[in-house]
Amino acid sequence: MKGLFLKDLYGLMGLYKKNLILIALVYGLMGIAGNLPFFFYISVWMMGSYILSAITLDQQCGWDRYARTLPVSAGQIVGAKFLVGLAFVAMALAYALAGAGLRALLLGWDEAWTGYFEALTMITGLSLAGTGLTIPASYKWGTDKARNTMLVFYALLFAAIFLVLPEDGALAGVFPGLRESLAGLKEITIAQVRMAAAAVLAAGGLLYALGWAMARQIYARMEF
Repeated sequence: MKGLFLKDLYGLMGLYKKNLILIALVYGLMGIAGNLPFFFYISVWMMGSYILSAITLDQQCGWDRYARTLPVSAGQIVGAKFLVGLAFVAMALAYALAGAGLRALLLGWDEAWTGYFEALTMITGLSLAGTGLTIPASYKWGTDKARNTMLVFYALLFAAIFLVLPEDGALAGVFPGLRESLAGLKEITIAQVRMAAAAVLAAGGLLYALGWAMARQIYARMEF
């Protein structure tokens, strides 16, 4: 299991090391100097999707056929990828927390960062849920189709958040009832926000575990 984990980890780091360093530098500069915590949020979401590239690499080099000759189970092969995905999300989370700490140390803390930790917790849960469901979909339908489907879902989600719900949004008049029904959210307490964030994180963790169980069953039935 350790060897499978290191295979995927070293493969991804070797392929994307320079890319990740550049992203860390640019996102960190934009997040801290530009006072835009969004760049730290998106880093957590983005890092979870990198594990799909490990599946693509395996398919391109015929690794899965070779793996059938090794004394490892389908659960271990798939489980290694879920562990690497979890490691990538953890690295992004540590980066986001360090970035927030550096911002507070250098420039202080203002309104743009209010609720930062609660939002980061929710996004971590969403990242786990999305990655956990995309991995079995990649084994079932292919990584390109699975990735594109997930991107469409997130695009619709962000469109709803930034175009429909705000009063000055481009599509604010399309669903006025929805926006009015959510107006009461302004009255919730910080304790309720934290409970909601914890619930999203827990749900994301459960979906991640469920995704592993689904991917294991799908992979075990695949023919190479």
